[in-house]
Amino acid sequence: MENTGLPSMDPQAKKSRGKHPPTTKSSKRLGRNKTPPPPSPLCASPASEAADLAVAIVHNPADSHASPPASVKYEIYEENEFDMNDDMTKSEPSQLHEGPTEKEVSDAATPDSGRVTARRGKKKKAAALSPNATVTKRGRAKRAQCWQHYSVVKAISKRDRKKVEKAKCKYCGRLFAYTPGGQTSSLNRHLLKCKPYISTQGRLLSQGMLHYDPEKPGSSLTVAPVQYDHEATRKIIAKMIIVHAYSFRMVEHTWFNVLMNHMNPSYKFIGRKTIRNECMKVYESEKELLKIKLKDVESISLTCDLWTSNQNLCYMALVAHYIDSDWAMQCHVLNFIELDPPHTGNVIAQAVFECIVDWKIEDKIISITMDNASSNDVAARNLMAKFVARKTKGFVPSYFHVRCCAHIVNLVVNDGLQPLQPLVSNLRETVKYMKKSPSRMYKFLEVCKSMNLTIGAGLCLDVSTRWSSTYKMFDCCIPYRAAFTEYGQTDYNYKWEPSYQDWTLYSKMQPILKAFADVTKVLSGSVYPTSNVFYPYIMSVKIALVEACNSGDRDMKKMAEAMMAKFDKYWEEKNNVMVIATVLDPRFPVVSKMGRKFLTIPATSVSSESTFSTGGRVLDDYRSALHPAMVEALVCASNFIRGSKNDNKPLVIKQLDDDDDVELVPFPDPVEEIS
Repeated sequence: MENTGLPSMDPQAKKSRGKHPPTTKSSKRLGRNKTPPPPSPLCASPASEAADLAVAIVHNPADSHASPPASVKYEIYEENEFDMNDDMTKSEPSQLHEGPTEKEVSDAATPDSGRVTARRGKKKKAAALSPNATVTKRGRAKRAQCWQHYSVVKAISKRDRKKVEKAKCKYCGRLFAYTPGGQTSSLNRHLLKCKPYISTQGRLLSQGMLHYDPEKPGSSLTVAPVQYDHEATRKIIAKMIIVHAYSFRMVEHTWFNVLMNHMNPSYKFIGRKTIRNECMKVYESEKELLKIKLKDVESISLTCDLWTSNQNLCYMALVAHYIDSDWAMQCHVLNFIELDPPHTGNVIAQAVFECIVDWKIEDKIISITMDNASSNDVAARNLMAKFVARKTKGFVPSYFHVRCCAHIVNLVVNDGLQPLQPLVSNLRETVKYMKKSPSRMYKFLEVCKSMNLTIGAGLCLDVSTRWSSTYKMFDCCIPYRAAFTEYGQTDYNYKWEPSYQDWTLYSKMQPILKAFADVTKVLSGSVYPTSNVFYPYIMSVKIALVEACNSGDRDMKKMAEAMMAKFDKYWEEKNNVMVIATVLDPRFPVVSKMGRKFLTIPATSVSSESTFSTGGRVLDDYRSALHPAMVEALVCASNFIRGSKNDNKPLVIKQLDDDDDVELVPFPDPVEEIS
């Protein structure tokens, strides 16, 4: 006999087929005195069901890509409701009451739970349950195949506004009346005309996804069926929001949902509260993965810095640097936490140590790099005492505290640049003046053309707190020094023309300033070791200062002596860890294997400062009400997801994109007159 997927029928049952069954008390009580409905099409075998669906799609191909009918209304539950006054400082759990979990289904499928006791004390044989069976609150499984495509949810009744149980289609979201133990005819009929369901089944029959792993030798192409996975989609959207600092409300935007439904008609609406909770889940899962990686790391160096947000809250960034098993430099933001006032050294030290203990890396720390604030000196001493008390093997107290080289360079240069302040101020105001009016830029461009000057991309405006950006402004503007003078003779409102004496003084100081700029650029990297190049670059700066101090030019000598005084103040006490790292240069692999832990020590705290740029994007003016815990999750998870593995490339210095610390004011495109 052909196996049709239907239960077999004994001869006695065949004789009575088509007749009404005898009425009994139990059947009256259960309401089963009526003729049973004809078998549902969904009770057929999977092969026949697939064939019917395929024929339906062939006769009406438009249905395979059709959108849900306009009459279908998606039920918005409490977790997805459009509450414009939502408090973004809270993180409520999901309140959607869906069907049972897989554990409940598996529990219901055990032999003990599958047996029910009859009134006469006998046990009926347990029925086999489908893997996708749905279980009621009392533990009884729903055996109808249609429950593979529906879930039981709680919705608000339109009649009495009370919460009632309804059956929700997993494809179009339509709700149907549901009574436990009732018939499922309406559910079966809906599937026959549910366009998203038919489209999905059609793709499963005719479409697949090719998988090929080029990294595995001898791997072959495999075809896997394509099916919409709502959980995976929600996770991908959460990662997109984290990495690109998008708003949570983006998932509720009309055209985002139009796009997602166009890409897949089975897409289900996601509310901002749901995606916010999903972002927290992503952060927790990525954090656990990083914890597992850190278990195999031998030595970790830290950088730490403080930042005040637009909420007037102080945040502390703690970043870990280490070399993994593939000899790739890794840099991860461990914490981005709110620091309660007062921001003393003791408070900073305690906060750092608590973060280290939470990550379970207290026996792996070898150094911490911080700027030269007095509170950081106190924090470093307190942390050093804690690690010494632990008697960690391999911990050397004299190597622990590393002063930020970039911060020291900035202090040294600023002290020596006092005579050049008029030039710095005039150049800043000149660039701002040109930037405010396109007509001025056109006029200045014409002056440059008349003088046959080589025209670049534009002018640069520096960031006053970053010395390297000031040097870039000098370097960009000096080719136009003659054009500034000529332009000043045609524009009487222009009052910031640099003097000849200022340009002459800068020309004398340019070699020293270039040496400082090169040091800042090289030592600000975070994806390659910097401790091994610290001394060569610092010594080049000192040699330039010594030559300037011995110069016969009075102005040059005065500036060099001021820089040398500040230089000796911070680097008079030598940190031998930088000397060791210089000897163990990674460009010599045999030697560098002996100093893996010394090469992880960063010479600057730039990695912590760059984290504040991410924090500034997360805490913009539109998201300033985010709770600090959510801010930490978004900032850290963004770093975890992006990663910093350098594709196992050799640990050597590479050119960085250093245009982020200056503002380029571009020249306008030339306007050609039509004759």
